[in-house]
This record gives sequence, C-alpha cells and structure tokens, in this order.
Amino acid sequence: MNKIIRDYKGQGHRIILSLTTTPSRQPYVPLLLKEYVDTSCFDEIVINIPNFYKNDSTSPKYKPIDFKNRKVTINPIRIDLGPLSKIVPTVGLRKNKEDIIVSIDDDIHIPKRPNVLVNLVCSCILHDEVVTGVGKNLKHWRLHVDHWSIPKAPHVQLVEGWTGVAYKRKMIDPIFLQSLVLPSKKCALSDDLVISYSLFKAGHQIRSLQMNENKFKEMEWGLGEDAIHLHTKRHEQANYENYAKCLRHIQNIHHKTTGPTIIKRKA
Repeated sequence: MNKIIRDYKGQGHRIILSLTTTPSRQPYVPLLLKEYVDTSCFDEIVINIPNFYKNDSTSPKYKPIDFKNRKVTINPIRIDLGPLSKIVPTVGLRKNKEDIIVSIDDDIHIPKRPNVLVNLVCSCILHDEVVTGVGKNLKHWRLHVDHWSIPKAPHVQLVEGWTGVAYKRKMIDPIFLQSLVLPSKKCALSDDLVISYSLFKAGHQIRSLQMNENKFKEMEWGLGEDAIHLHTKRHEQANYENYAKCLRHIQNIHHKTTGPTIIKRKA
C-alpha cells in the first residue's frame, strides 16, 4: 500500500469509495469494481441505492445483487438525488471529518497506470483540498460569475465527477447540496456545478490532477438513455443549458440577483 495512505489510515482515518447506479446499469457494477476500478486502497465501498429510481414508484426496480467483495456496503436511500446520490448519502454515514470519500461514476474505466484513484487520495491528504482527475473552469461552459474568480492551475473552478473526485468528509455540506438540487431539476442534472459551487462558498479549493480525458473510457453499459455524461455534442449542449439555468436558480436563492453573465461561445 502507498505509504502516504498507510500512514493516514494509521491515524485512524478511513478511505471510502462511493457511487450510485441506475436499475439498467446496476448488474454491471460488480464487473466495474472487479475489472475497471482499482479498489485496493479503500476500506469500504458504498453503493447508494434509492428506494425508487427518480423517486417514481412505477420506475424500473433495483434488484438484489450478491457482491463477493466484502468491502461493499449497499446503502438504501429514501430520496434519489440524481447524480448527487453518489456522494451525499455517503457523507451522512461518516462521523470522522478527516475520512476521505472518493466518488466515481458507475460506467467509467478509471486508469490504473498511472493509478488515478490512489493519486486522488494522496493529493487530498497532502494538500487538504478537494482533488479531481480532470477539472474545468466556468468559461468552458460559456459562463462567468463576477465573484467566482478563475484560480491558477492546477486549481480549477469545477470538478469533473466522471474522472473521480476525492473529498474529506469535512468539505461536504449535504444539507446545503440538497437545498440546491431538490427544488431544481436543472441543478439535479448539474451535480459537478452544484458541488463545485458549494465548495467555493465554503472556501475549499479544487485541485486538478490535469489528467488526459482520453485516458478515461466510457463503458458500453453507460451509453443508454439514462446516461447524463455522454461525450457527444448533444449532451455537451445540454450541459451548457443546464448549467446556465442552474446557476440562475442558485443565485436567485442565495444572492437575489438576475443570474450569471453568459459568455457566448464563438462559432
């Protein structure tokens, strides 16, 4: 085991891998954890499963799955928070504020060479910051908020959750996050933006490992209709629209302003 991680655990802290899934992708989670994600440094793997997908009792049902990995804990959750279900419920399970939680998507092959998850955890320990495999700034999504300045690299404004993100328990405010996404469908679909905004408001910096996005492979079971992170022009456009509307919702709640300045992307 990595010495940095071993010493951190020796201080009584735990390192948790956290994710959620949908009924159609659930059968592939054991394969993901066995073949496509290195889980060796984690003390526990928490899979948050809503009582009802999209909070709809008529939606497809989750089925029991027998995980042979003893680290796995199935955590039933009452409310489906959408993509935020991969991190928020797990935070509520941890009492040690220094425990590290790494969130991943259920359909991404995360590189093992270099070992992205180990690097996320080590960087989080060493710098006491949130760490993302790849990060972006608001300008990428044609957005600008005056009070939210662009940091100097390797720091960024936004996490990219599909590349993995490491947090310390103390850095996440689950009540604040829920207050943003429950009233707004656009914010529920904009988990990276909402999480990043909450971190900014709390004064936590986001460090990027500056990985090459092409090193992360989207698995075939993640290409269905329930996917929200497909790397296509159509889904990129959806992010532009969702992020802008979500930021307006956030600012109307917390700042009572007319919303962010939209930067038009050049043709």
